[in-house]
Amino acid sequence: LNISGGVLPGAWENKDWSLVDVNHFQFDDMDTRVYMSFRDLSAFIKTEEFNLDMNNIHGTSVGVEWIAGSHNGTFAIIDLDGTRYEPGTTEYNQLYGGVGSLWAGQHNLEHFGNGEFFMFDNAYDMNSEEWTNPDGSRMLIVQVDEEEETVTLTWEYQMGYRSEIFGDNDRLPSGNLLGCAWPDGSSISDEVAFDAEIVEVVRETGELAWNMKVWGTGERSSESQEIYGWMMYSVERVYEEPLILSQTCSTGNSADTLAFDTFNNFKQQSEVQGTYKVTTTSGTEVASGAVTWSAHWARTSIKVKMWSGACSGGCTLSLKNFAGDVGEKTFTC
Repeated sequence: LNISGGVLPGAWENKDWSLVDVNHFQFDDMDTRVYMSFRDLSAFIKTEEFNLDMNNIHGTSVGVEWIAGSHNGTFAIIDLDGTRYEPGTTEYNQLYGGVGSLWAGQHNLEHFGNGEFFMFDNAYDMNSEEWTNPDGSRMLIVQVDEEEETVTLTWEYQMGYRSEIFGDNDRLPSGNLLGCAWPDGSSISDEVAFDAEIVEVVRETGELAWNMKVWGTGERSSESQEIYGWMMYSVERVYEEPLILSQTCSTGNSADTLAFDTFNNFKQQSEVQGTYKVTTTSGTEVASGAVTWSAHWARTSIKVKMWSGACSGGCTLSLKNFAGDVGEKTFTC
């Protein structure tokens, strides 16, 4: 995929790619768009629409539709307190120690649908080798409004320390956020003496739902190398089987209706196909069909019609994904 044209600045186009550090690359919209995160530029972009030709040895060329962050950003940035910064203004260009953004050196930026982007904001400018946020690194969510041409900070979780590189921030089926980070040597203290950690944060309250710390030799604070000890670039949660939640069954004179919410057992950016089947305790098939799990690990709601009284003695709902993983729930209707 050759990125060129659109609103991509000529100065970026001529840069060696090692100087911009594309540290995350995400296909979206059924592989017709790409989001790219530029760590050294403290920006992320969306390409124009394209049709990828896998047989073209010269690749597919596509322009850039918009840029969020950096001095070349095309969107206004709105901070958590509602302050708006217009691109090209002095106030905008001075943001975050002069990077022209409200995130710096970010990692694992990912679109989770509906214009929401999750990232780990390292708050470290690789060009100046300066920290940009006195509060340290954080998990961050921003909302992109393409019509209004804005990117709005909507949520943050402060790690309580600085983390120069790596880090993650993903949405789980529960709505909680799963992230990871490691403290820079300058952040080591009696309270922060571990090598790395994984956190699960409740989005609504900012409270920790789960936390795992990895302890090393305890020498990071005195070690001359910044990259030292245990670290994690990113973390993922994978379940053993597709999830079946909020299952209810309503009866009727002519038909009963089974309703449930579901998530595939692992995250994918596009829709995922699978099948469902409802059987009685004796093995008689009551209903079956296709399941299309929503993109970005979003909640998928399903309703299944069954003949009246079919599951009065109990039934089993089975979900099977393309990988052959099967999730089951029993119910009575």
